[in-house]
Amino acid sequence: MEEKRLYSPNLVCVCVQGRERQDYYGEIWHQYSGEPVEFSGVAGMVEQMERFYDQWDYPQKSTYTRHFQNRMTPARRAAKPDPGQKDMETLWHKRGALGTFVVHVQYRQNSTWQGRVIWVERQRQMDFSSELDLLKIMDDALKEGLDK
Repeated sequence: MEEKRLYSPNLVCVCVQGRERQDYYGEIWHQYSGEPVEFSGVAGMVEQMERFYDQWDYPQKSTYTRHFQNRMTPARRAAKPDPGQKDMETLWHKRGALGTFVVHVQYRQNSTWQGRVIWVERQRQMDFSSELDLLKIMDDALKEGLDK
């Protein structure tokens, strides 16, 4: 079977390490850091990934949160390779105890994400049209993995 791969400057590898109280915990890896970012709960995972995309300014948001206070907006900056940038290939070698997902968010439109995800253990590539859709795909895959 041909191994599925994605390549993009904003790939993240979600390694689900365990389950606690009907929610998942694990780590998120990306190519701009050699250290994982831990998450506890899928809400924390989504928040952290959103922070990455905002920091990298990629993919750009199509909508922004309105503020009714007179605040300075932070300068937008794109992710630039730094001397510590890792090879994208290292993402493909990370593994979670329950499951591993490589997520490529192609668009951030209508205040949600659209893109592709690969369930690494089963080499299944699926498209998602929202964050909720992505979470459902991941949850279904993890349940299927636990059943076997």
